[in-house]
Amino acid sequence: MIRNLGRNDPCWCGSGKKYKNCHLREDETARARAASKSNLMQWLNDYALRQFEKDFKSATEFFFGRDIMSEGEQSQQLVQLGQALEYFVYDFRLPNNQRVIERFVAEQGKRLSAEERALVDDWIHSRPALYEIIDVRRGEGMRLRDLITGEEFDVREKRATEQVSQWDILFSRVMRMRDHYELAGAMGMVIPARFRGWLRGHVENLWHNYAAKHPDATYEDFLHTSSQLVNQFILDQVAPAMMRPPTLVTMEGDLIEFITATFDVLDYPLALAGLRAAEEFVEVGGEEEANERSFSWHEVGESLALLRAHGPAFEYKPPAPRGSPDARRALGSLHLTRDELVVEVTSRRRLDACRELLAKHLGSAIQFRGEQIKPVEDLLARTRKESPEEEAAPEETEEEMSEEMEALQAQMMGEAHRAWLDEKVPALGDKTPREAVKTLGGRVQVIRLIKEFQRVEDMRARDGMVAYDFTEMKTQLGLTEQDFLDETRLEDRLKDELAEIKELALADRVDEALAAWRAFRRKYSLARQSDLEFAEVWNLMDAMSETVRELANRLAIFHRYDEGIALLQEYIALEPDDADTSRAKVIEMRMERGEIEQGLSELAELAERVPENFSVQMLLAEVQRDLLDRPDDAIVTYQRAREYVEEDFEEAEIYEGILDTYLEAHRLDEAEQFWHTENDGLEELDQDYFGWTKLTLARGDLARARESVKKIDREIVRTYWTGIVESLAGNFAAARKAWAGHLEEPPLEEWMFWFQWAELHLRLHEVDLVIKKINPVKMDRASAYFDVALAYAFKGDLVRAAKLAREARNVMERRERRIHFKSTLRDVRELADALQLSPAARQALTIAD
Repeated sequence: MIRNLGRNDPCWCGSGKKYKNCHLREDETARARAASKSNLMQWLNDYALRQFEKDFKSATEFFFGRDIMSEGEQSQQLVQLGQALEYFVYDFRLPNNQRVIERFVAEQGKRLSAEERALVDDWIHSRPALYEIIDVRRGEGMRLRDLITGEEFDVREKRATEQVSQWDILFSRVMRMRDHYELAGAMGMVIPARFRGWLRGHVENLWHNYAAKHPDATYEDFLHTSSQLVNQFILDQVAPAMMRPPTLVTMEGDLIEFITATFDVLDYPLALAGLRAAEEFVEVGGEEEANERSFSWHEVGESLALLRAHGPAFEYKPPAPRGSPDARRALGSLHLTRDELVVEVTSRRRLDACRELLAKHLGSAIQFRGEQIKPVEDLLARTRKESPEEEAAPEETEEEMSEEMEALQAQMMGEAHRAWLDEKVPALGDKTPREAVKTLGGRVQVIRLIKEFQRVEDMRARDGMVAYDFTEMKTQLGLTEQDFLDETRLEDRLKDELAEIKELALADRVDEALAAWRAFRRKYSLARQSDLEFAEVWNLMDAMSETVRELANRLAIFHRYDEGIALLQEYIALEPDDADTSRAKVIEMRMERGEIEQGLSELAELAERVPENFSVQMLLAEVQRDLLDRPDDAIVTYQRAREYVEEDFEEAEIYEGILDTYLEAHRLDEAEQFWHTENDGLEELDQDYFGWTKLTLARGDLARARESVKKIDREIVRTYWTGIVESLAGNFAAARKAWAGHLEEPPLEEWMFWFQWAELHLRLHEVDLVIKKINPVKMDRASAYFDVALAYAFKGDLVRAAKLAREARNVMERRERRIHFKSTLRDVRELADALQLSPAARQALTIAD
């Protein structure tokens, strides 16, 4: 702030000292820095335009994705040119891959003062980003939080604070000015908070794709490289959406229209009795309201059936468990006087359904008069045009009228907002805000609604109108300012905590994973899994499902079946979409625990009850094939599941399951017949040459396998199986060539890749390498013990091989799911075949057929 004080004037800070003895030097330093900053920016911009004029034109079109000089008004073009210049200086890559600011430092660095050089060094790292405005200090500054990283910045800013509201999203560049931050000259676009999830999801996806292509890149690199994509998304997608009024629909998916239908009352006693007798209409209000009787229409009785009959099909999701009071969803209201009945609903479908109910219960007591429809856009319009005939009372002054009206407005607004706390809100699943805040998802939705309300009130305040203070409402709902700050990062925390639990489970730190899961459940008030539907960026419902499944699987691996079953039952109580799949997994664990016949009966019954559930059918088939060794039963299950498949991947999985079941049972003729039934008549490109390769190898026909493997379409599968075929043929050089990308040693911590490495080297008969590199004690996996046992068996050391095989089986009993025993031993037998082990060696390994 520039202060016009004389040296001997009292200092502005109120210390009582003369200005020269107090803040004069500090203010002079600040003025010098401001001038230095301004001059440096001008120098940098002039340099950019003077040296790289043609590149600037290209950068402008690149940033906006079009020629901005051919559209819009001149004032808008000037603003956009300022934004383009900022992008050009700090982000755009010149033909030599340098940014303008980097080129400027290289050519002009020696002419820069120490102050200027320090500023430029900071500016090089500035990048445009999406920021959430978490605090606004009018005329002073604001606090911003990076929408992706969560990093926060206190920004000195005066002009912008008069144009933004708390929780708005700002696409702008934050620049460090030595001891503080400022916004760059071209502030960028301000976006309402309701678009936050859409923006975040888009940018997260851009960042993920960029990081996949540039694994060593930083977030700053990404923003320098991709800010034009963010800008174009905002201009082309978000900005038009901001201009459109919100599309509001009912729970049935119909466009909301406020419809008032009026009926003449021909027989009042009969009409009143009819309304009271109908279970769909619930009387509200007391006896004192004798001139008017009010009724609420609820979704009970015939209501739901009539709603379905009077419009397109819709998915029904009750707001609460059936039978609870909250499940009585409100559909409209009715007001009865002795002369007329007024029905108020929010869609044509609801009006038609209500009229049919009234015809049934009131009959000739009423007669339809007419209806009035108000589109929701009319009620959302915020501009009120006063009649020119309206004049203030002559005895009141303008100031007195203003104060009185402001007080009245404040009172009315307070009453309306307090009433809202106890109204059923469609956006909250027809719960009241007081009810909604009791669960995690509802709490988030309430906070988001209040943030939208706050933005509207901020706009009113900036226009000099009376604005509502939401402090009382937040207190009534038990919400704190910290809750509002935490809301935007909440789904990140949930995602990270679920991911941590899953990672702990995958690392076999099962006790820690269980403790983390219990802490997660205590921390977050989840009544149902659907409470996580509030998430806008991450699919938290899927993340929870994956986490629970992995943790339950790890518990089963260590044969902690009781804990695994308890975890899955706890999850089922949250009413997830995949509850039947989880029920099947509970039964599977009980069967592994020893309850074979009872479990099989229950699993078969569940599969029959939900034949369309692909996961349940596949689990039953897996149990029949791998746990019970009943291949015929598994094939019947696969074939039954085919009748209900909807996705191509499901059909492919069933086909592969049937073929593999035949091959594993050594029923090669049936496998070949099945292959021909499924593939004959298809175009050659559509035929399953992967399956045919496995079939010909099972027959020992290497010549046909070599021809077939060439026709496998997926390269990664083709190269792997080419190596298999060539190694079985003894052509190890060709196998090594095919596997060139997989024979290098993996990182020490990537034990899963070591098993593939060991398999390939065993197939190449390079057993000494396997003995040297594979440490079964450290890996503590049955496969590792078997790999080394196979290597010693190949060398003829059957004593050591037998000892390692026994240890492998001990590990299987200690830390492997029983349903996987068969597949583990099958893999060992395949490698024994590849090594051409003798019957004695097979006997030592206890894998003889």
